[in-house]
Amino acid sequence: MIDVQTVIDRVTALARKRGISINQVLRESHLNKSVLDNMKRGSMPSADKLAALADYFNCSVDYLLGRIDTPSLTPAEPEEKKAVGIPALTAEEIARLRQLIGG
Repeated sequence: MIDVQTVIDRVTALARKRGISINQVLRESHLNKSVLDNMKRGSMPSADKLAALADYFNCSVDYLLGRIDTPSLTPAEPEEKKAVGIPALTAEEIARLRQLIGG
């Protein structure tokens, strides 16, 4: 079951990790302070408000809702699939690749 307290806890933890206040999060997410007040009264924010918070923290709505436990938007790549020993491209190589693909 999805619980609004989970959303509050996760938003609070993410804000704390960034060293910012919840009010600053709301302001920078273009959300009204009433969003937090309503959550504290037990009201789940609408999908667009959850999406705004997830976008701000670069995490998924599922993470904010407590449906998954990792805030990362991309799953960690298994060790056996990670490229080993492949050097990074130089700026010149990147520019050349862009020319080749028409970008």
